[in-house]
Amino acid sequence: MIKYINRIVLVLLAGLGLLTTYNLSEAHVISTYLNDKGEEAINEGNYTFFMPSRYYNDNILQEFTHVEGNRSFVVRIYEVARIMSDDEGLRVEDGIFLLVEQLTGEDFPYTFDVEYQAGDDIVIPYVMKKQLSLPLYASIQKQTERTIVLKNDFYDEDTESYLSLSEIRLFQDNNFIITIPVNVDFDTFVIKEQIETYLASHENNAPTEDFDAVSVTERIVPVDHDNIILRNLIIYVSIIIILTIVFFRYKNNRLGRKKATEGLQKDVAKLKENQENKR
Repeated sequence: MIKYINRIVLVLLAGLGLLTTYNLSEAHVISTYLNDKGEEAINEGNYTFFMPSRYYNDNILQEFTHVEGNRSFVVRIYEVARIMSDDEGLRVEDGIFLLVEQLTGEDFPYTFDVEYQAGDDIVIPYVMKKQLSLPLYASIQKQTERTIVLKNDFYDEDTESYLSLSEIRLFQDNNFIITIPVNVDFDTFVIKEQIETYLASHENNAPTEDFDAVSVTERIVPVDHDNIILRNLIIYVSIIIILTIVFFRYKNNRLGRKKATEGLQKDVAKLKENQENKR
């Protein structure tokens, strides 16, 4: 019974290893592909390649180099928008996307905290996250992993207006390290209204090409990873087969080599004695 249980466990472990090999291979191929494309985009100065939303304004809101201590980095802030679907139909959300490119100095951690300040009372916490192995960091909302900082988050009910983004603060290990002064006036945003007008005049069909101030991000062509994954799976299965053959051959060769128990030795001795007496 134990022998069959061990075989079942072995098969399950082999299957789990096969699934893990597939997932790791797929993740590696995709991350390598995106990293290579990202490096190519940086070399070409095509930073909209990293745009998280489908729609953006090509007229960048802010772009400047900030120097703090031994670090220097480029700050880029874009006006972006996305089309969402809910029970009431389609709706357009707009906001900003922050992209930081480190040029020199000690590397930032893989993730660190960032705060957006507007007026005296509006403080919006996000997290800056490194983009693959590139020297780029984009802000992400902690709970939802949303990459857009919504314009509505800057609405002040007392004044019934949108407060301008005036400051970005970076934190490392919960300690404040850098303040970046900025000036983003949300009253100048235009692409949300233009997208809403487009939807109304095109039977709610989302735009697929640039128009007015709205730019549409290019779709990333899916990487063909089947051959690489198949190769890794064949290697894994081959290793499992070889190990299985070696294991069972070793086990079979070990059969009968163990010293018999005392009881078994007595039984064998009695059997030999009986055989001699019969002679």
